[in-house]
Amino acid sequence: MKKKLLILIELNNLFKMQNIKAIIFDIDDTLVQTIQCKWLALKATAKKYYNLKITDTQLKKFWGTPFQAMLTGVFSNVDDFEIIKKRYIEISRNFPMRPHRGAVAAIKSLKKHYLIAALTSSSRSVILKDLEDSKYNLKDFYFIQTSEDTPYHKPDSEVFIPTLVKLKKLKINPENIIYVGDAIRDYEAAKKARFNFIGVLSGLTSKKEFETAGLNSKNIISNLSKLNMVI
Repeated sequence: MKKKLLILIELNNLFKMQNIKAIIFDIDDTLVQTIQCKWLALKATAKKYYNLKITDTQLKKFWGTPFQAMLTGVFSNVDDFEIIKKRYIEISRNFPMRPHRGAVAAIKSLKKHYLIAALTSSSRSVILKDLEDSKYNLKDFYFIQTSEDTPYHKPDSEVFIPTLVKLKKLKINPENIIYVGDAIRDYEAAKKARFNFIGVLSGLTSKKEFETAGLNSKNIISNLSKLNMVI
């Protein structure tokens, strides 16, 4: 009986994957190497302006939180947020963003068959520059949702509302969507929103952590060059 149930679940998942019309990508640590580039910029800002030494442990503690909370948390409220932000953005120019392995090629390939959207908690001006520095063609994205579009943050599924409004105009519903992300909060938000989800191991989350959270191992990939194999 249990074996039959597992077969039915797998067949249902296969059907759902065949009915996909849109793919939404988390941007930070999924499409672009945010940890690798931004952590260096944060450490350089702290050293240059405040003679502070920021550790990876401090960064991990606040990573993934809303931008203002992350910045003030990492810098322990040593200065006004707007001043830290201005200095950090200036320093960031010395650490241009890079794409993750296989990501740019994956977007170019997938856009031929699916509508592509992307989502971030960063501001529009920052993320568009990051994507351009990473050699993405912004025209490949139907919609890029930024911090200006919503006050919500993952794992709250309401974070997807602006993108869903756009997709519903094209008669694309949650069951027609795959969300691709690198963190447990991405998976939790997608599950609440009734999206299909694929976890990519390009951030801080391990395969075991995804599996412990309930994600099927077949829906976990090492990098975005493998995405075509699971859709």
